[in-house]
Amino acid sequence: MHDIRFARPLLALALLGALLAAPRAQAADPAAQLARAVELYGEGQFQDAAKLLEEARAVAKEPTLVGKILLQLGITYGVLGEEEKARKAFEAALDADPTLSLDPESVKPKVAALFKAAKGAPKGLLSVRSTPPGAEVLVDGKPVGTTPLERVRVLAGPRAIEVSLSGHYGDRRSLTIGENQESRFEVTLAVRPSPVRPGTHPFAASLHVGPAIAAKGDMPVMVAIGQELAAHFGRRASGFFLGIALSESLGSKDGAFTDPYGFPVTASVKFFYFTAGAKLGWDIQPSSRVGFYLTPLVLGGYSYLRQAVENGPSASMNAGFVEPAFELKLIVVERLVLTLRPFGLEVLVGKACEAGTTDPCLPDGYLMRYHLSLGLGGSF
Repeated sequence: MHDIRFARPLLALALLGALLAAPRAQAADPAAQLARAVELYGEGQFQDAAKLLEEARAVAKEPTLVGKILLQLGITYGVLGEEEKARKAFEAALDADPTLSLDPESVKPKVAALFKAAKGAPKGLLSVRSTPPGAEVLVDGKPVGTTPLERVRVLAGPRAIEVSLSGHYGDRRSLTIGENQESRFEVTLAVRPSPVRPGTHPFAASLHVGPAIAAKGDMPVMVAIGQELAAHFGRRASGFFLGIALSESLGSKDGAFTDPYGFPVTASVKFFYFTAGAKLGWDIQPSSRVGFYLTPLVLGGYSYLRQAVENGPSASMNAGFVEPAFELKLIVVERLVLTLRPFGLEVLVGKACEAGTTDPCLPDGYLMRYHLSLGLGGSF
């Protein structure tokens, strides 16, 4: 008894819902909406017709029907004096169905003129898909959108089509666009290796020249010449590299000495400094659009020093060195790299000086030099 009492109200609600859903289902039919909008237009109810056409436009899927809805919408907006909306509706209608036409005798002259301006020169449709997507599409040098590009209206006739994506090889082709026809193609864009190693060429060699200035010790300002050979361990634009580094430094300065007779004399002292070691660094590319790199690195290994007094004795010693440095690299042309090393702090570690001995030694056991150099390198 309890269940029967509540069954009737539920049935009534179900019937009411069905009755309410019926008009919505009818309203969701874009073809019926178009027919009704044409009737409203014929009755002079232009605002109501435009509203109904906008609703139909939102749910219509079939291109031919979409074109008819938009064509009628353009006519309606033209009568209402909303010329910009009319022009956009006509253009969208022709995008959906390029075969559409308008009888100028059936509409007002200003509406016919708007349709004629929207149609303009003969046009066709262009659709482009690319792998990977997101590529820019240019027609005769003018951008028309990005992939996937679907049914974009372009001028009919022979056209130059370019598909480009950052970091990839572009695709260029000539394509004849048929009037009121769709031209479609797909393209796979290959990855463009960076012009800087390790993108294409894993090995690089360079020559550096610049001053080496003593930050601690009595060495003079010397001209340093460095030769470096490195190999990258990666196939990306940025990456780790390891190599060997050689460097020679030359310089001279006047020094005060005591001759065998105990008199003070001044003589020229020549310095020669040789290093050989390993180079470890990391190329960092801030942007894939430019061949510019930031490269922190460290060098370390063996060093040899020789000091010769003019018309006098010479002395030499062996030591070790380590040099943290920072480079800026710029690709001048393919395989050619310009390098600026604005910072390199070389620390030479060796035998500390002891009282009462004349053996070659370093004050406090270490010397420091600041390097500034410009280099030119190549890859292979």
